[in-house]
Amino acid sequence: MELTGYWWPQVAANYSNNPPQGPRGSHCSGFVATGSATRDGKPVIAHESFDDFWSGQYFNVCEEVHPTNGHAFKMQTVPGYIDSMTDFYVTDAGLGITETTIAGFVGYDVHGMPEFIRARKVTQYANNIDQWVKLVNEGNNGGYANIWLLCNINTGEIARFEQELKHQELLESTDGFYYGCNACHIVTLSMLTTAIMILINKLVHVEHALKNYYQRYLGQLMMALLRES
Repeated sequence: MELTGYWWPQVAANYSNNPPQGPRGSHCSGFVATGSATRDGKPVIAHESFDDFWSGQYFNVCEEVHPTNGHAFKMQTVPGYIDSMTDFYVTDAGLGITETTIAGFVGYDVHGMPEFIRARKVTQYANNIDQWVKLVNEGNNGGYANIWLLCNINTGEIARFEQELKHQELLESTDGFYYGCNACHIVTLSMLTTAIMILINKLVHVEHALKNYYQRYLGQLMMALLRES
């Protein structure tokens, strides 16, 4: 995914007369909530993946990992993968982790560490949200740039970490909710191309719908409601 989605678009013009044009569309969504936003006051985290059928059909494994060092964890994944790839994890440190990809992001450092290595390492070794954010940013190569959503069931904390190659934003709270829908909140001048602005305008409508949904069910969020929606 990193090679085809992040590295190749940057170098394709050097090898092809018909390089990729514009950002790839994205349709995933997710949220994390806690405190007054949930029925019992405890954290709730949820995510849905939209992907090409040829690859998405294989993400049907719920794997439980008990490493020699670090924390045990469960993840949605594909047979043979060392990480989730859809990025849905629950660890015995009390962390819940998911993300939505930042649509239209351009930027890749070939000397950095791939996201699938960073995501697996940090999920296995992080003890809390702040440590998770610090570790996942070490060696950040910009590949598979995400809006990470996290919760800590031991403290009731939730977080939203937008991680781009050069810009990051971390929001934390013990009451309320955060959501992701492939739309970045950090809009820099380098991102304001016509194609990306069109994509951002489309995602504004998705964000508006999500806000209305969460406000409507504020204080009622729980797993039964998520299944119904």
